[in-house]
Amino acid sequence: MPGSNWSWGLVMLRRVAFSSLSVLVLGYADHGVGGRNGGGARTQLGGQVRSREEKRMTEQIPPDNDPTLNQPLRVLLVEDDDVTLEFISDLFVGAGASVTEAASVQSGVAALDAAAEPFDLLLTDYVLQDGTGVDVALAARGRVGRVVLVSGELAGVPLDAARGAGVEVFIPKFELSRERVKRLLVDLFA
Repeated sequence: MPGSNWSWGLVMLRRVAFSSLSVLVLGYADHGVGGRNGGGARTQLGGQVRSREEKRMTEQIPPDNDPTLNQPLRVLLVEDDDVTLEFISDLFVGAGASVTEAASVQSGVAALDAAAEPFDLLLTDYVLQDGTGVDVALAARGRVGRVVLVSGELAGVPLDAARGAGVEVFIPKFELSRERVKRLLVDLFA
């Protein structure tokens, strides 16, 4: 099966190049996380909007008839690693959310400034090239409904400072899966 070989190659490539992300990418390939269409959309700052329907058509992704959300949530995702950004974005889009992607503190704040209405959820990595997820959470006060911090680093994340910035939930990146995202959205928005 051609798709299987490609997925396995992606897993091996990421395991070598990004050892801390090997679990994430392995989960992505094995569970077909990127292959679900929950009716959401991805927006990349500085890029074009690419709907899940367009992605499904170009990559032959089957539709997902079981979206988690009854109404689409607006999610701002701040992550500076391209592979992880796409992986997490696909998880939320698969659950029916509309995701705006930002790759830095600066672009995350720009997305907050440009938003016509508040985001329902800010999901940010802790370690970013130009600061931290706590910086993004502080800038987002009053402009997002809920704040979730993710990190590949289990030690060194100042949880007290994060809580003080409005972070409600901390999730290690290796725990992210389609099921974990659905459970998170139900816990936060049901």
